[in-house]
Amino acid sequence: MKSEFGRSSASTLASVCFSALVVVSGPAQAGRPFATEDAGVLAQKECEWESVAARARTRGEPRETGWSTQVGCGVGFKTQVALGFARTTFESEHTNALALGAKTGLVDGGEDGTSITLAYGLVSAKNPGEGSYRLNTSAVNLVLTRPLPADWTVHANLGWSRDRPNKLDSTT
Repeated sequence: MKSEFGRSSASTLASVCFSALVVVSGPAQAGRPFATEDAGVLAQKECEWESVAARARTRGEPRETGWSTQVGCGVGFKTQVALGFARTTFESEHTNALALGAKTGLVDGGEDGTSITLAYGLVSAKNPGEGSYRLNTSAVNLVLTRPLPADWTVHANLGWSRDRPNKLDSTT
């Protein structure tokens, strides 16, 4: 489900928040439906709201469910900031995640040109039995969006993320 206020544009936090779900819930191949950001940035005072619900089950294992919601708004200076919350449930235990994400436009190619944006974010998680949230994931991503003929658009992402609990750096 996606409800937007203002111009249609994906937000970094959608990727970060879903990444939080992936990090705290187990292995996955992609986000909703893909973990690809676009280079569009909300204008100042424009906002959007995105939510997702997910359910997964592996044969012989308990069902895993999760949901996330986030609000992102343009703050000026070619930048938008978003806040999100995610919750996953596995075997009656809940893991919560808070996310802060942003992206800043570097090159605005308009409707017909190439746009480049820098996206970045942090995710803190509270696992079962823990008393407080702890920084779990940090990420930075260079995003390129290029319109093609016949109403096609290409989004390319190159980035880095750090999974602190597992001490794992990933190039994406």
